[in-house]
Amino acid sequence: MQTNIFIPYNVLQFIPSEKIELVLSKKRRIVNFILFRIYPFILLALLGVCLFFAQDISLLLLSLFVLAIVVICSMLFFKKYPIHILINKKEIKITEKRFNKTVVYCFSFNEIKKITCYETYGRGGGTYFSIITNSNQKISLLNIPVLQMNNAKTKNIVEQIEKITGIQVAMT
Repeated sequence: MQTNIFIPYNVLQFIPSEKIELVLSKKRRIVNFILFRIYPFILLALLGVCLFFAQDISLLLLSLFVLAIVVICSMLFFKKYPIHILINKKEIKITEKRFNKTVVYCFSFNEIKKITCYETYGRGGGTYFSIITNSNQKISLLNIPVLQMNNAKTKNIVEQIEKITGIQVAMT
């Protein structure tokens, strides 16, 4: 039995050199909903409690704290991430979850300038694949968390994407 190299995505269909169809796992959808939709409100509520009890803190420090919390909350709340990915010989189709809607992108290969892959480590790290279109629009293709990633899996994913699309994946 072959292991899933696309975790946290569930593989709906995988035909080597022909087609990859992935969907974000239910567990990961719940985690993302909590992290990106509920957690910002919890942070804002904690901010309200801190402001209520903050009497001995300078106004400048309090203002910086409020600004930081509001920026972090808005960044989390408006975060977008792919929930369904289809890569076949004709096109790449990505369904992306946004703040208040779901957006479907469909790209033929002549609309794609390049596909990039980069890795980050530490908290919030992982392997990220993106599509750069001819109009310089950057769309997230795959987001693999650091705990589920290793070099062999990354190379295997890059190889599969290159075989299907014929587009060289740029490692950055």
